[in-house]
Amino acid sequence: MKIGSDPEFLFIKDKQVQYAHDIVKNAVRIGCDGCDHIGELRPIASIDPLKHFEDIRKLILRIDQKYNGYQIRAGSTGGMKESLGGHIHLDGKEDYCKYFDYYFSIPYLFIEEYPFNKGRRENYGILGDCKSNRHGWEFRTPPSWLVDPFICRGTLCLAFTLENEININEELKSIDTIKKNNKYEVIDHHGDGDTKFFSKYLKDILKRIRNMEMYKDFKEEIDFIFKMIGLKRTWNEKFNIINIWKNYEEDLKQYNMDSKNFILTRKRYKESQSNLSL
Repeated sequence: MKIGSDPEFLFIKDKQVQYAHDIVKNAVRIGCDGCDHIGELRPIASIDPLKHFEDIRKLILRIDQKYNGYQIRAGSTGGMKESLGGHIHLDGKEDYCKYFDYYFSIPYLFIEEYPFNKGRRENYGILGDCKSNRHGWEFRTPPSWLVDPFICRGTLCLAFTLENEININEELKSIDTIKKNNKYEVIDHHGDGDTKFFSKYLKDILKRIRNMEMYKDFKEEIDFIFKMIGLKRTWNEKFNIINIWKNYEEDLKQYNMDSKNFILTRKRYKESQSNLSL
């Protein structure tokens, strides 16, 4: 089982989006997607989500070395008018997408910054946004999780844990997903960034994830996302991501000393408008 990705980002200069194609030119692992002004990373797929994370970190630090002078933004829109994706490549089947909609996309909604997530989903990233590829399938619902290294590693570990659980746990496949009886209503609420609608599902989702076989292997990484949800924090995408990636190792020490205070005082996070009570 492998995990890969091609997360997107923006080059910003003088408060304007710059054409990634003109900046990266013929670079291979830091390139641009089908849209010339959106950059994308092309990290090496791995059987270990943390190794995949480390390759992403190397690529972001390479951006700082090679293309200095630009702000690099991520998230749903980078605080601009673009739509950015955090596409994840997995070995399974496109049919797995319905389980990712429930176990991944619903809790993830609580850490995305509103209203940028709503703006993106007018065009991309609705529930069920996935496609088959030659290696398996591509999960296209998430926005660009490059906003923060802690969010990045938690995202990859959660996706990997869920993919494994779908492979081995037949009971998981028998669970009635919330889209079955009210598909379009659910998609609309998700597209609107409506955390209030999904709050009633959250405790069950987090409990089931904690019972998944691989959760214990990636507890620290996945729990970061759960703690953000519990502390009512979302990311803030109107920032240059370079410094928080450069400071990751030092920040990790601070997080390990006092995770709650780290999340509550991290300047790149915002208080969410959710009325959630976990």
